Amino acid sequence: MKKELSILAAILGIIFSIGIVSGVISSYDSITGKAVVEKSIVLDIMGSSNDENYTLSDVNQGETKWSPKIKIDNKADVSLNVSLSVLILPNSAGNSSDVSVSFWNEDKNQTVENPILVNENFYFYVKHEFSPNATPGDYYFGIYANP
Repeated sequence: MKKELSILAAILGIIFSIGIVSGVISSYDSITGKAVVEKSIVLDIMGSSNDENYTLSDVNQGETKWSPKIKIDNKADVSLNVSLSVLILPNSAGNSSDVSVSFWNEDKNQTVENPILVNENFYFYVKHEFSPNATPGDYYFGIYANP
């Protein structure tokens, strides 16, 4: 008898719980919302109509070349931390032992350390140092701004 009562109590408890949850879920009205989220950090190659790539010309083994000035444009209304990274892409003639890449401030007198706090804009250069025995050929770089 005790066992039957406890089973009955459990069943009634489940039914009661379902009734409370159903009452909480129902409402008189509702609205839905939608947001289209866009990138807040955009890289801009200054003085160029093409912001997707730049070309270093007349590069010889052992030379150092600077990228054009690059702007990190923060389109958000809050400051954001951004970390810069660079990859020597797989279809390049050489690899990271052939070229060392670093980030420098807009005056080219100090390296840039990650993360960078970007309020509205931040300007930087990429310094490419090719080793004296760098493999001749085309090199491709991917420069990334990450959260």
